[in-house]
Amino acid sequence: MHALPRPLKIAVPMTALALTLAGCSGGAAPTSTDGTDAASEPVVGGTITVTLPSDPGTLDSAVSTLQVTQYMNSHVLEGLLALDSSYSPKPMLADTYEVSADGLRYTFDLRDGVLFHDGSALDAEDVVASLTRFFDVSSVGKQAKPSISTIEATDDDTVLLTLSSPRYPLLSELASSGAAILPAEIASAAGAVALSAEQAIGTGPYQLDAYDTGVGVDLIRFDDYASRSEEDWGGYAGAKHAYLDEIDFKFVAEDATVVNGLTAGQWQVSTPGNDQYDVLKANPNLVVEPSAGGVVNTIVLNHNEASVFSDPKAREALNLLLDKTALAAASGTSGDLLVPTGAFASPENEPMYSEEGEDVYSDHDPERAAELFAEAGVTRVRMLVPTTYPQMVAWGTVVQNALSEIGIDAAIESYDNTTVRAVATDEPESWDLTFTFINGVLTSPSQVNWLQPTYISSYMNADLDSLLADYSDAADADAAKAVVDDIQALVWDDIPSVVIYGSKQYAAWTSDLQGFDNFALILYNSWLAE
Repeated sequence: MHALPRPLKIAVPMTALALTLAGCSGGAAPTSTDGTDAASEPVVGGTITVTLPSDPGTLDSAVSTLQVTQYMNSHVLEGLLALDSSYSPKPMLADTYEVSADGLRYTFDLRDGVLFHDGSALDAEDVVASLTRFFDVSSVGKQAKPSISTIEATDDDTVLLTLSSPRYPLLSELASSGAAILPAEIASAAGAVALSAEQAIGTGPYQLDAYDTGVGVDLIRFDDYASRSEEDWGGYAGAKHAYLDEIDFKFVAEDATVVNGLTAGQWQVSTPGNDQYDVLKANPNLVVEPSAGGVVNTIVLNHNEASVFSDPKAREALNLLLDKTALAAASGTSGDLLVPTGAFASPENEPMYSEEGEDVYSDHDPERAAELFAEAGVTRVRMLVPTTYPQMVAWGTVVQNALSEIGIDAAIESYDNTTVRAVATDEPESWDLTFTFINGVLTSPSQVNWLQPTYISSYMNADLDSLLADYSDAADADAAKAVVDDIQALVWDDIPSVVIYGSKQYAAWTSDLQGFDNFALILYNSWLAE
């Protein structure tokens, strides 16, 4: 039995959340700037404050796909595998793993000496319970579940996954943040409900000290952390040093407040909106760097039969109507932050990036759009706009104006991101479009949330299902890439949602923070210069 965790400081009880709207299961790619040139040796100690734009309500990435969830839980929770800086899966809690020649048996040998934050030792039963929950609850896990026959502990330190059919992306899926390993009792008790603060017990270099709902999350170093030794893997993999005593995440929605706090030294790391990039870049006391991967910004279309966008003519019309350059400009995205592509992956992510359908993406013909809307009988479009993200507010205004110019009434309802997600889920007949962004360095096309039938868009397509099955059955990387091209072509043929552009995210941090390489706000190998 696992020991009970020590009490947490919780200001407000946490609310269980379903899958959230804007986000993804990966992170931004690293930049060449890591701050190490200005420092001699790492310094142990100190506290830093990091701002995030919203409160995800949980550290549980099996339930929440918000990027801010992963920013925090990557310090607390770990999986059998982790993605390195090139987004290849590497062992984390697994010491080694072996895949049978027929691709149907995955054997994982666990590392010795790994402890959970409650002081109990990791064993195979914890992995079995956690992966069972992952395949039942996580959007990524659900995609893999049909291929999984059994998950069993063959002894205290060995886990065997038996598949009914080979699955090409399984190792990357097991390296996703939703596949975190929890104490067996917690994984079994949580089920499909988001982990409470008391249940956020992992094996990571930091443990949860306090979760103040709507205010922030405080993490403290886990002194009994068992680190891997690999220094060169990077990303979420390899050695984790936990130089800092504490990492405090504060939820700050207003970009003006974020910028003022950075300038005043109130916090050390932030990820403001793109329209603040040039302002922060001009500050000599800050390091401001874009990530290499970035995100894919998307208009999510509702395929419920009550929505106008259940009609493919209306979807085609919206794509033709929108000036993607104007949408990017409205959010302040330009220059080295703008990636003008309609792909569902970033160009640097070669296995997932495709140029199929770029001609459809770049089409801009408002007159033809008006004709198609008329043929589809569209006179009104209902928009849900998340106020949590300023760029989405800007997009909403641009889309509203474009629709109004061709005589279509565009009604906007604005809420915070969590409420938008709840309305879209609970009232599927009440809206036509909303906005999201996804991680551009996903490791499988099944991770594109708006292609999943369980997502708020309710998109279903038998041809897509067949292609995703082909991807799972791919014999090698070349075969998998050919399927990715076919899926990208389908996206611009049927237009399930409208990709408006890609953009690079960035972080701004104070010059006293060293060892930070801007990979998904990972801070366990960073320190404060003396």
